[in-house]
Amino acid sequence: MAQCLKSSLTPAALARLEPYQAQYTFDGIEYAPLMYKIIMRLATINSVVTTKTLRKNLDGLPAYTASVNGDVDMINSYFNANYSQILACGTTVDDPLSKLFGGYLPVPDDTFRKNILSKQERYHEWELGASYTHESLMAQASAKFAFLKVRNVWGAKSPEEERLVALIAKLKGKLKLTPELARMKKDLIGKKDKKTGDAKMKNNVAWVAES
Repeated sequence: MAQCLKSSLTPAALARLEPYQAQYTFDGIEYAPLMYKIIMRLATINSVVTTKTLRKNLDGLPAYTASVNGDVDMINSYFNANYSQILACGTTVDDPLSKLFGGYLPVPDDTFRKNILSKQERYHEWELGASYTHESLMAQASAKFAFLKVRNVWGAKSPEEERLVALIAKLKGKLKLTPELARMKKDLIGKKDKKTGDAKMKNNVAWVAES
């Protein structure tokens, strides 16, 4: 029976089981019930750790959104990969819609964000109905993303963002170095030019000497 159990394990699983050999082997005999108990304990620990990591990934969805520059299709794929693995571990995800809303809001497109905010408000006010699922939201978000991309209007900034960009550009044009900093800059450029000139002269002298 013990051999049957071991033959059903992958090489990686066998490697994890090996350190616990003394707990199921006595007088050179491997006891299947004890081995099975250890296997189940290790599987449970692995499942808990994996699930914890997957949940952390879903909680960090806004950060992932920023890392892919708001690509909605990539956000959906990332969510699906983690969500499906959590279900495969035999557990569930509390309020996946809220996690998706949180992941969509950092998307750098004002039109898309307004659309998501409107859906989020309706969701919290129970206007979307009980049949509205995270799959529904993902499908709508993907369609909106594709529509904006096709129309070449993806990446629209909000009025506040537009004003901020204009203000930064204006400030850059007005910023000037103080007299002291301007003098330091001039000195540094002078030293750099002198250094370059000295190096060139040294090379020329060496070349003449070799000739």
